[in-house]
Amino acid sequence: MITLRGSARERGRQHGSACAGDIRRLRAAWERHVAAPGAEARAYMQQFRADTGYVEGFRTYAPHLLEEIEGIADGAGLPFDDIFDLQLLDEEWSYRARRIRTSRTPHHCSALALKTAEGVTLVAQNFDGVNWMEGFQRLFLHVDTASGQRTLLFSLPGLLALNGVNGSSVGVCVNSLVQLDGNKSGLPVMGVIRLILEANSFAQAREVLKSVQSGSGQNYVIGGADGFGSFEASGRKVVQTQTSGVSDPVAHTNHPLANPDDAEYRSVLDKLPPEVRAKKSENSCARYAQLVASLAEPGSASISGVKDIFSSTAHTKHPLSREMPATLSAETVIDYTLACTVFELGPKPAMHIAAGPPSCTDFRVFDLSADTSGSAA
Repeated sequence: MITLRGSARERGRQHGSACAGDIRRLRAAWERHVAAPGAEARAYMQQFRADTGYVEGFRTYAPHLLEEIEGIADGAGLPFDDIFDLQLLDEEWSYRARRIRTSRTPHHCSALALKTAEGVTLVAQNFDGVNWMEGFQRLFLHVDTASGQRTLLFSLPGLLALNGVNGSSVGVCVNSLVQLDGNKSGLPVMGVIRLILEANSFAQAREVLKSVQSGSGQNYVIGGADGFGSFEASGRKVVQTQTSGVSDPVAHTNHPLANPDDAEYRSVLDKLPPEVRAKKSENSCARYAQLVASLAEPGSASISGVKDIFSSTAHTKHPLSREMPATLSAETVIDYTLACTVFELGPKPAMHIAAGPPSCTDFRVFDLSADTSGSAA
């Protein structure tokens, strides 16, 4: 775990300085896989930035996070664009899906939220990434000296956040929804995560999400001591997915359940072969069905129950815990479970994390109400 203290820019510089070598290696790994076959990554990203306006999204909604990104670049000794590009993983996936009509939809995260019998909110997910991310899993503890807020983030070197929990017992997990149309001058998902984690309650976090235009389609599972919810955000609207009681568990994967804002993606999808269209949501629907069925089982509404759910490899084709094959060629790109995080949002906020597929990786616990040193779970 890397502790960062001070203003946004100061914390960014500390981040960049501490992770300079890792950021360079991560950037190089990402460049090998980011563009369409035969394309040069830097030229591709230059065109991507020209076609979008995500810097303006940060300037509009989160200028302090733009300062943090500038600080990371300064600390790492890298150009601003090299760091800014890394904040746009989800936005680039959405752009790629529309631009080159890829048959592959990367990123297969699964998330849920519930209340335990003791009344503690749990927000959790299997964060599924791609194999070039392996070995780069990091935890960052941000201590904002102006507000006093402590925020523990699961992330990769150079990135603002992948998910996280703060000292006010607010936690957020995310699922990519490339089907939903984003706003090309909106706030990228990593910026939205960080704004949500500046909130002091679930109710406040929900209003933060509703106040921004999202750069790409995303589901946000947000929780706090005062409640939880699942929200599908497109560039034009935020739709809560719950259709029953607000205290009932919620689950989400990578297909929209409630937000119909997908006209742009639909026009692309219609041009794909029928056999490709039919498979687009197969994996996501299978994982969602597993979550719903598991949440109905006795004992699921507990920390151990949630860990058991996400550790499942029972579905042979679409397991919730996606393990990496023992051997892979350098050119192979696969999706696998980069980490499992369970956020305990009660009087003592904590992160339980397995830095790999939970079916074969031990959990550690980081308590935000204490010194935040990890202990075995």
